[in-house]
Amino acid sequence: MSCFAYLGLQFEDAALRFHENPRYAPTPSYAQVSEKLNDRSVYRHRHYAQQLQPCLPRLAPTIAAFGYG
Repeated sequence: MSCFAYLGLQFEDAALRFHENPRYAPTPSYAQVSEKLNDRSVYRHRHYAQQLQPCLPRLAPTIAAFGYG
């Protein structure tokens, strides 16, 4: 299930090209908002696996709904 389906929204191709949006986002993180997606944080959660362990039962349905293992 995609996050769009989860929220009851139709998928839009523009969501994959958010960095092409000319509209200014007046936030301190504007530079981040306008960057392309990156994979620098992939698997970074593994460093916190022990601390996250108590939360997993509550997160399990959402993790499964989005197709994560």
